[in-house]
Amino acid sequence: FLNGTLPFLPGCHPDLIDLYLWENKFSGTLPSSLGAFTKATHLLLGDNRFVGTIPNDMAKNLTELEALMLWNNALTGTIPQSLGRLTNLLGVGLGHNLLTGTIPSNLAAPPEMMAISLEDNILRGGI
Repeated sequence: FLNGTLPFLPGCHPDLIDLYLWENKFSGTLPSSLGAFTKATHLLLGDNRFVGTIPNDMAKNLTELEALMLWNNALTGTIPQSLGRLTNLLGVGLGHNLLTGTIPSNLAAPPEMMAISLEDNILRGGI
């Protein structure tokens, strides 16, 4: 297992396409600099020990993103509206966190969305 905080990641190549770091013991907050990987199609960070909120601006530049998996962490706060503006998104996994508030009405808006996992949070509303 890898552990510690995510040392993000100024040394990574900006053309990074896939980041698979699930099932480790990373802790700390999700860095908003994840949004700097504008060519990323898969960000899989589930099953770690991340805390805090999903950065509001993280998704702003992730126009190629197809999969965002943040399941089974300890993320809090609301789901950013910006996730629903990612038109290439096929799946989002946010289950088994501590997310609260209303599910963004645009979360299922991406035309090719195939899977949304929100179970075991404290959310209200529908998709």
